[in-house]
Amino acid sequence: MSRNQDIVRSFRPSILRDFSMILWPTVLLPVELFLIFNYFPEKFEEYTTHVAIVAVVIWLLFILIAKIKTFSNKYEIRRETLMSIDGFFSHKISEINIGDIRNITVQQSLGKRFLRFGNIGFSTSAGPGEEVTFWGVSNPKDVKKMIQELKEGTYSFDDGKTDPPSDGSSESDDLKQMLEKEEK
Repeated sequence: MSRNQDIVRSFRPSILRDFSMILWPTVLLPVELFLIFNYFPEKFEEYTTHVAIVAVVIWLLFILIAKIKTFSNKYEIRRETLMSIDGFFSHKISEINIGDIRNITVQQSLGKRFLRFGNIGFSTSAGPGEEVTFWGVSNPKDVKKMIQELKEGTYSFDDGKTDPPSDGSSESDDLKQMLEKEEK
């Protein structure tokens, strides 16, 4: 395993990222049922149970969509790179070298600050805008600090070392060794 494959932290977005997808149906469901049954009682009198079941199924569908959106993203912070894997059926993988990062942006609205989650954008000098974005990250300021420490070489790994392990090999050496094993 090369140095680049050492995962420092792997995580998924917070379910709170899609909080509004769960909040609005939860708030609106009782309001909708109240309006339907109070203003149109004669039309829905015999369908009361059916309307309530449909409303609950729609609410559960919103929760399912929020869960799928949460579990369709994965973020990895490695010793030398950041990786974002997005998508449920098809994947979009974005990866940048930590040493190339020029700007780290944390975006949090008032509600997100209160709930302690937000978005982190990473940009390099390679192109305009953010090349990799971690959406809906819990404690984004801590994650930003960790990445800054990794970039500066001051992050303390679990093994107590502040530097990534240096075995003197590179990815090309690892590839050569793997090809030699396959030939034998």
